[in-house]
Amino acid sequence: MAVEEKNMKLHQLFSITAAFIFSLTTVSEVIAQESQFRRVSVGSRVTIEVPVHWHVRDLDERRNISAAGEVLTEGVGRKNEPNHVSALSVVSRPEPVGAIIRVSFIPIDDLSQAALKQEIQADRSGVLKEIAGAFREDMDALRKGMEKQGMQILGQEKVGIDTIGGLTAFTLMYRRTSAVGPSPFAVTQYHVPVGKEKVLITLSYRESDERLFGLILDRVKRSVTIK
Repeated sequence: MAVEEKNMKLHQLFSITAAFIFSLTTVSEVIAQESQFRRVSVGSRVTIEVPVHWHVRDLDERRNISAAGEVLTEGVGRKNEPNHVSALSVVSRPEPVGAIIRVSFIPIDDLSQAALKQEIQADRSGVLKEIAGAFREDMDALRKGMEKQGMQILGQEKVGIDTIGGLTAFTLMYRRTSAVGPSPFAVTQYHVPVGKEKVLITLSYRESDERLFGLILDRVKRSVTIK
């Protein structure tokens, strides 16, 4: 009787396990048929993959953000100049927003990738020091603008060099408080010079959800192509 009862329990265990494995296989097959990311073209230069369910802000939304930014940076030590309107702005869903993707194109003095690599190879520390100085004015304006919104930049920003979309980029990393919750946001800007304009890609996420949004944004970064 004990043997029969043991065999029955083993049979039940096998049946439950088999059903569980079958359910996982079925779910995997469904997910494989429909990717959770879609590729978006930004202008004629950038393509990037973003989660299919995240909200892509339309032009009016992006203009509102630019207009608000222009007001916030008035009288904070910057020259009066129009704020750029991002070419792409994507925010995570559901709310509250836990991650943001932005792509912008900004005019600069002519700087090719070849010239940039040559300068870095000749004097990497000198180039980083020069870039840190150039970023300082923008960071001061950003800090004062955030204070008007009741937010703060936390700690010291970090400047570095990285690769994105197969091209060399200057990176600016900083942490800021959030307007909608206690957890800070981690922000990384990728400044990619491509001749007479700069591709600026900004990826930011709520630190308390780093395992979720950090993983997604890593995929987003790896998906970037820049012409």
